[in-house]
Parts: sequence; structure tokens; C-alpha cells
Amino acid sequence: MTTQPLNSDCSSRTPPLPRPLRLQRISELNLNRAGSHAATRSRSWRLIVGLMVGSFIFAVGPSRAHGADVSVPRCTENHLVTTFTATSSAAGHEGDLLRFINRGPDCTLRGYPGVEGLSVGGQVVVHARRTPRGMLGGVSSGHPGTVNLATGSTASAILEGIGVGFIPGPCPRYRYVRVTPPGATTSIVFPVPYPVCDPQIHPVVPGRTGRS
Repeated sequence: MTTQPLNSDCSSRTPPLPRPLRLQRISELNLNRAGSHAATRSRSWRLIVGLMVGSFIFAVGPSRAHGADVSVPRCTENHLVTTFTATSSAAGHEGDLLRFINRGPDCTLRGYPGVEGLSVGGQVVVHARRTPRGMLGGVSSGHPGTVNLATGSTASAILEGIGVGFIPGPCPRYRYVRVTPPGATTSIVFPVPYPVCDPQIHPVVPGRTGRS
């Protein structure tokens, strides 16, 4: 029996190995995809951060602008004309009306004028007590507010007390009052026709009556 020799070309029947070039292309494709996803995530984060910063600027910016627009300076004595007039009386109370007229740009007044009773020689006899309201004027309720004064506008305050002879005991005798507008450092002196006992000064209010 004859034995046929083995085919020396059997190795050629073995399937070929994958080409390295194809593997390289797949790796490059995966890397490109990964880079694309990373770039997308980076752009997304930049968009989110941008929106957050924009929202913060939008929230903070208008507040500052609004505060700057509504700020009005305090009235100074250089722009105020102060007058003193005897006014009404009721149930033994006598009152005097202080008016503050703005002759300058828009400004604000807040609080109480300073009022002191002076003797003929100019000595301080009595300080008017600061009270929010009384029988003749003041604020109707709550606390004193800020009065906005446009050019030519007037704010006012009432000085009141009990008439001499309506309460027992001595009353301070003063012939003048020294008035200092709220927040000012310069005072004006006025003669007083009718001094009162226990003088009280009420806060400034809008208008010419001393009452709000």
C-alpha cells in the first residue's frame, strides 16, 4: 500500500490573523468617540457655568442700579428756609408751627428739629421734649418717617405745650426759641410771644400743617 505524502502547503489553509491596521483603526475610532464625548461634556459644563454667572449678574446688577437711582441727599441748612409762627390752641395747649422750605435740589428730612427756650440773655432755659405726637400735631401713628422735599416743597413740625396758668407750679420763662433743622448744625433764633410749660417738639411731616 502506497502512502501519499502530506501536503506541505497545509499551513496556507490556516485563516489569516486580523490585520493590525484594522485594530489600529478601531482604536482610533474609539479614541475619537471618547474625545468627542469629553468635548461635549466640557461644552455642557461651560454652558451651565455661563448661565449661572449670567443669572448672578442679572440678580445683583439691577439691585445696585436701583439703589443708586433712589438715593436722595439729606437737606442742608444752606438750602432750607425756616419759619416760626404761632398757631392754634386747644384745651389749654398752645402751639407754634415750624416750617422748612426747600430752596435747593431735591433732598430729605427725617426726625425732630432741635428746639431750646432761651432767656433774654441767651441762656438755655429749657429743652423741648421730643414726642411723636400730641394734642395739636405730630405723626398720627407709628414712628417718624423720611420726608422727601422737592424744590419749593415744605415740611413742618409742631412745638406745643401747656399754657401758663393751666398747671400748678412754675413754668420756664423764655423769650426766644433756638431752632435747629433735623440733621443740621446751624440754628435760627425766633422771638416767642407765648411761652408754654413742658414744651414738646414733634417730628417733621410733609406739608405745612405739622400734622400727618
